[in-house]
Amino acid sequence: MANIEIDTTKLKETGKDIMNLTIELNETLESLYNRLDRMTTHTGEWTGLAAEEFIRKIDIEKKSYFALKDSIYLYGKLLYDSAEKMDVFVRNIKNI
Repeated sequence: MANIEIDTTKLKETGKDIMNLTIELNETLESLYNRLDRMTTHTGEWTGLAAEEFIRKIDIEKKSYFALKDSIYLYGKLLYDSAEKMDVFVRNIKNI
């Protein structure tokens, strides 16, 4: 009979790492976009049509970056959840 060896501990660790890193990425993106927005609306560091156009473009791109971050998070969750399911499956087989 063939053996399949899967390190579910490593899969879970990697999944958790990916999820934690995307949480950090979210905080960094939020901080960046808040800072850019404040430059044109609160601090007056950058004003005029060029600033408004830049912020408009950034707002469009922002959605893509956050969607990518969400997709990466879901990948980490999938890794973690899959490893959990594998562990349960193996425990159930051992009890047969």
